Amino acid sequence: TTTQQVTTAVQSGTTTTQQVTTAVQPGVTTTQTPNPVPPTTQAPDTDDEDKDIDNTTQKKTTTEKADTDDDFDEDLDEDEEDDLTYPKVGDCFSVKGIKYKVVYVSKKNEDYRVVCIGATSKKITKATIPDYVSDDDFDYEVTGIAKNAFAGCKKLKSVAIPDFVTTIDAKAFYGCSALKRVSLPGTLEKLGKGCFAECPTLQEVYIPSSLRRLPEAVFQSDVELKNIHFIKESQLIFIDANAFQGCKKLEHIEIPDSIRKIGDWAFCKCKKLQEFRFPKELVTIGKKAFSGCNIRKLHLPDKLC
Repeated sequence: TTTQQVTTAVQSGTTTTQQVTTAVQPGVTTTQTPNPVPPTTQAPDTDDEDKDIDNTTQKKTTTEKADTDDDFDEDLDEDEEDDLTYPKVGDCFSVKGIKYKVVYVSKKNEDYRVVCIGATSKKITKATIPDYVSDDDFDYEVTGIAKNAFAGCKKLKSVAIPDFVTTIDAKAFYGCSALKRVSLPGTLEKLGKGCFAECPTLQEVYIPSSLRRLPEAVFQSDVELKNIHFIKESQLIFIDANAFQGCKKLEHIEIPDSIRKIGDWAFCKCKKLQEFRFPKELVTIGKKAFSGCNIRKLHLPDKLC
């Protein structure tokens, strides 16, 4: 029996001694290779990997938090928008004694429009209608004056009509017996029937160039009306029936050359009207258009039918 020592080098830098006992028969030489000792495997350094994992997790958490914050902000905006009550067509409100009605709403364009529908009291003496009027969180453009808005306001002496007004509806100022002077805005496109009729103290009116028609009875029975001013480059085409009927103090009026038709009884009973120059483009004069007038001099156009 032979005892051998086998020395094995291990990767970790230590030396291991292994004792091997071999039984040898007489006269036989035997060489035995000892079983190798498996090398010790060094555990990898996991600190860096842990750091990478931690950083990735932190970035992911930060990103998720940012996304959550953005979503939260959007939710807040939506909540604020939900809390905001938008106006509806037909809504009414009053500001400084003047009443308004919503006639147009565009949320997308943030465009809101109203018409003036009158005063909170019939005893109003002065009406100042602004270009814009505010109510709650919205600004409205004033684009018109409604039918019968100030009708019967007998103490109303003056009215300021804003530049954005395009329409004044029928009888809006009918029977305003104290109203003396009216200046219509340059944006005006339409006057309603009898709009300023039965205003016995109205003395002076300025007609804008944008207006194409003076409607029926628009100034009827305005017995103190003396001066009608048509702005230059007038586009006026029609003077409808009874437009100036009963304007007893109307002495002189310069009709624009753009006029093509004068309606029935348009100047009937204008007793002080003594001279009248017909416009160049005039085609038709209605029946009794100048009945009851004291006209002494007429200038007739070539195109008159």
